[in-house]
Amino acid sequence: MQSLSAVIFDFHGVLTESTLPGLVLPELQSDPWVAAAVEQLETGSLSMADFLAALPPRPPSGRAFRLTVRDRLVERAAQLRASGLRTALLTNTFRGFAGIRARAGVKDSDFDVVVESWRYGMRKPAEALYRITSRQLGTDPAACAYLDDEAANVAAAAALGMTTLQVGDEQSALDWLAAHFTLAAVGPSAPEKGRG
Repeated sequence: MQSLSAVIFDFHGVLTESTLPGLVLPELQSDPWVAAAVEQLETGSLSMADFLAALPPRPPSGRAFRLTVRDRLVERAAQLRASGLRTALLTNTFRGFAGIRARAGVKDSDFDVVVESWRYGMRKPAEALYRITSRQLGTDPAACAYLDDEAANVAAAAALGMTTLQVGDEQSALDWLAAHFTLAAVGPSAPEKGRG
């Protein structure tokens, strides 16, 4: 069994509480047109300005859009990296979102590799994005752990041999990481493959 040498994190729903930025009214999120527009946004074929212009106006809610970062998971990612593991951020997102992440306290420089969907013209669960990420990490997919909140994305990573977790809450993800990795200089443990 190959030991793990890298950890790949999704952003929305893993390192943050939110799964979809609050740009779309909840009742429109299941609309096929909105889903298609989000896909175009996250593959780089639609600009944010055009995306927002095409959406129905959102009534004022009295709240500004804000990301709720899971600080303990972000800190654990940094600790894993400092212990010698390679880390990556693999996210379906749009051009310019790196600045929003940084203002929320999650900088691209916190990871060895950052793979954003819009740069490659495809979104997870496209197999190629997982391969691109593991290649940039300098490792085989089977040597990677992958955390995501979306079942389809987790299944795609597991199909490539990655050790996976579908993240629900922050504490469960922290417990899973603690069970699979030590922060001592000896490096990662060797967990079983598949969902944990």
